[in-house]
Amino acid sequence: MLPYKTIMLAYFGTKNSLFFVVCVIILVILFQGLFSIFWPKNISAVLFEVKKGESFNQISKDLKVNGIILSPFWFKFYSALRGDQAYIKAGSYQLEGLLNGKDVLNILIEGKAISDDVEVIIQEGLNVWEIDKKLTESGLIKKGLFTKSATDLEGYLFPDTYRFEKDSSAEEIIQKMKANFSKKIQDAHIKFTNEDIILASILEKEVKTTEDMQVVVGILKKRLVREIPLEVDATLAYGVCKGGTSLAKTKLLSTFFDGTLCDVSLVPIKDYLNFESSFNTYKKLGLPLSSISNPGIRAIQAALNPVDSPYFYYLSPRDGGPTVFSKTYQEHLAARKKYLGL
Repeated sequence: MLPYKTIMLAYFGTKNSLFFVVCVIILVILFQGLFSIFWPKNISAVLFEVKKGESFNQISKDLKVNGIILSPFWFKFYSALRGDQAYIKAGSYQLEGLLNGKDVLNILIEGKAISDDVEVIIQEGLNVWEIDKKLTESGLIKKGLFTKSATDLEGYLFPDTYRFEKDSSAEEIIQKMKANFSKKIQDAHIKFTNEDIILASILEKEVKTTEDMQVVVGILKKRLVREIPLEVDATLAYGVCKGGTSLAKTKLLSTFFDGTLCDVSLVPIKDYLNFESSFNTYKKLGLPLSSISNPGIRAIQAALNPVDSPYFYYLSPRDGGPTVFSKTYQEHLAARKKYLGL
């Protein structure tokens, strides 16, 4: 029988050896983990996409398949330690150069994706049909969807440079434009009425310079007070377009209305002077039923700051020249014949 001392040495020697082996194994595992996360890989321009709603487990697998990370397990383990899995942002990422797992995780969390937003410039004075056409040409929506939802919001869809997500709906686009209107009005400290917005929408379609806008709004307000018809070509054209769907599909109508969108600039005014519409300011006293375009801050401020003048009439030449003002109806008729051929 072995002495007690010999037995104890053998026991503790075995235990120490086992402990040593376990320590070595743990160190190897930790080294493997640290290597997987912090050792950089030279990545050659990989376009990697994180889809909306995609699981982090699938994202980790895809990163491995694309040669971006060394180990999905350690990538997930490291992310779990940081508590960052829920903050990964969907998008397309251009990954290249020396990157380790930590770098990749930071890129996905910070959302440094290639933007696939669509930029659309909505100029001052565009109406819903014109905005619809721009959005359609940009590939954002199908023709007519914006007009269908935005018709009653004419005047309150702020003109600006927008970036829309490529899968935005017409309703989402409208909400963004409405919110922008509220923000810009608030930032400019403007107090307005619906009448002011209607007048501003007319100015955008009829007048070019700020100075002329202020004179024209003075003329329009003077005519309103004296109950003289405004006789604004732009409101008449808008009314014809508003009634386009109910008009007979004549050859004349087809030149400016395609069955969905209407081009107010092509409406032949002289052929529709007697057109029954709440926008026909040749026949109807007062302002049109609603705005005829979407004005910017400049036109809204002009509508709020009319300038008095001796004029009662104005017109905008078709060649883009300066606004022509007239004191009498006879002068105005002569100007219409000279500049508009009416």
